[in-house]
Amino acid sequence: MQFNACCTARLHRLLSARDRGGAVELFLSVTGVPADVIVRMRRAPLWPGLVSLAHTLAYDGALLGDSSIPAERFASVTSRTLVVCGGFSPTRAWLSTRALADALPRARHRTRTGQTRDLAPQALAPVLAEFFGRDMYARQAS
Repeated sequence: MQFNACCTARLHRLLSARDRGGAVELFLSVTGVPADVIVRMRRAPLWPGLVSLAHTLAYDGALLGDSSIPAERFASVTSRTLVVCGGFSPTRAWLSTRALADALPRARHRTRTGQTRDLAPQALAPVLAEFFGRDMYARQAS
């Protein structure tokens, strides 16, 4: 997700001002959560829990940097990898998963139609079964 230097600086200002709710809102909006969903989230029982973790958002910014995929680092990963995205995920999320799959030499990318970034288990299970089943059959054949 694109959480660039401008957003990181703004996040630090919000946290320094003890505006933890504002920090959570900024993070959610930048990572693709629609404004109307954030408004509903602020009224939901989960909001205090998110706010209590707001200080950890600064760690995300420090670890992710400019959020670019370090293709040169991923090029050395030799294991088969499955990268899955929901079809209703924000465009940036889909592009990020696609870039990750492209950077991994043995990756497969799958988009689950009708799903968001929070994939339902029943939508993910067949993809996992196919991915891991293929590996099992490949070992039996050799």
